[in-house]
Amino acid sequence: MDQSSHEKIQLHGFNNLTKSLSFNMYDISIRQRKKKGKPT
Repeated sequence: MDQSSHEKIQLHGFNNLTKSLSFNMYDISIRQRKKKGKPT
């Protein structure tokens, strides 16, 4: 039982990591578009 709860915590942390990474990539792409002057 202790092992499964530990795995859930790791999975939750991994999901948060991927969410923050994907948001950062999205933010970077928007900033690059604004620098180039292209309409979104």
